[in-house]
Amino acid sequence: PLTEGELEIPSLTINNERTEAITISVVNQGARSNQSSEELFLEIEANKDSVYVQEQLLFTVRLLYTINGIRNPQFTELEMPDTVIQLIGSPNQYEKLIDGVRYGVYEKRYIIFPQRSGSLEIPDILFRGEVTDGSSNFVFRNLNTRRVTAFIDGMTVDVKQRPPAAAN
Repeated sequence: PLTEGELEIPSLTINNERTEAITISVVNQGARSNQSSEELFLEIEANKDSVYVQEQLLFTVRLLYTINGIRNPQFTELEMPDTVIQLIGSPNQYEKLIDGVRYGVYEKRYIIFPQRSGSLEIPDILFRGEVTDGSSNFVFRNLNTRRVTAFIDGMTVDVKQRPPAAAN
């Protein structure tokens, strides 16, 4: 479904058997997540499913992690044709409690201004970084690290033509 609210699925007739109509409630799913690993995963979120040409869209990428010492965080650069994209400030870092588990959060927020109507394909996001494993090499005084990655599929936002009154 494209909108929130009550939706009725009508009764169906198959081989002289008839089902009852049912009503379902459609709710906004909120942030999309790829939580396949408990130690590290990505979420993405757009503040709207649909915008007009040149209307501001707020897009957020969150890396959630339970491991210590995220180093050298690198994300896929957000690039899309026919858009103006701006990173809002510096990335935010904070903690969040989810189902009794404390996660560190590394969050990047963007504003996107689509310049043409149609489907705006926000690309897949890949995170690459390193984590410290808590041990160190005494001789070289550096922490041992391992590489980590996380991936999430992109999303699509519908971009509508500006209303005629706004085009002037």
